[in-house]
Amino acid sequence: MLKRRHFTGGDASIKQFREELRRIATAADADLDGKFDDVSEREITFFDTRDRRLAAAGLILRRRVRKKKVEYTLKCRSPDRYIAAAADVRSAKGFRPDVKFEEDIAAPFQSRFSHSNTIEIPRDEDPGEPETIKNAMRMFPAVRAVGGDRARWLHTPLISVSGKTAFERVFTGPEFELETKRASVALIVWSSSRKGRALLVEFSFRYESPKEEFPPRVAIAAQRLFDELQKSKWFDPDARTKTQFMFDA
Repeated sequence: MLKRRHFTGGDASIKQFREELRRIATAADADLDGKFDDVSEREITFFDTRDRRLAAAGLILRRRVRKKKVEYTLKCRSPDRYIAAAADVRSAKGFRPDVKFEEDIAAPFQSRFSHSNTIEIPRDEDPGEPETIKNAMRMFPAVRAVGGDRARWLHTPLISVSGKTAFERVFTGPEFELETKRASVALIVWSSSRKGRALLVEFSFRYESPKEEFPPRVAIAAQRLFDELQKSKWFDPDARTKTQFMFDA
C-alpha cells in the first residue's frame, strides 16, 4: 500500500512513481522494463448480508463493472492454505469459470491464500446487483451452505458493503526481471469517482508458475525487491488493504 498524498498530480505522479520503481529495482539488483502505458477502469462493489454472514464464513462476493462486461467473483481468503484451497467457489452451470489459487504476500512479509472464481456477463445482459442470497446462488451455489438448510436464508437481503462503490484505475505495463522469471506490475488507484481524489493506492508485482516451480534464486530476488519497496518513502505501513478499506468504512 502506498501513501495516497503522493498521487495528487495525475499522470505526473505516475511518472514520478515509475522513476522510484527504477531506483528500487537498481537497489535490488533487478531490471525494470516498460512504462505505465496501459490503463483500465472499473467500478468495484462488495456485497454481504447486514450482519456480514458471508465474511464470517470466510467468503467475499465482489462485482466489477467494466465498459463492456460485468464480473462477479466469489473468493475465499485465509492465512491457512488448506482452508482456502478447500473452499467451494464453483459457479453455476452456464457460466464459464475462471478459477485462481494465489498466495498474496503483504508487508512486512505476511502470506494469505486466495481461492477465487470469476464469471463474466456482457454488460447488456447483466441482471443487476444481487439483491438476495437466492440471486447470488444463481451464480455461486455454495453461498447457500453458509445459512444451512433454512429456507428463509435464500431470501436474506444482500447489500453493498459500507454502501459504497469504488472507482478503480489499474495501471499496467512495466515488468521486473527476477532471474529466470518476469513479474508483471500493477498500480491500482481507488477513488470515489472518475475525477475524485485518491482514497487508497496499491502497488503489486506478481509472477506465476502452473506447477509451482519457483527456483530459490527467483524467490530470493522477489523478496529482495519486496524488502526494498518497503524502504521507499512512497510505502505506507499503516494503510489498510482494499478489502479492509471497504469493510471498515
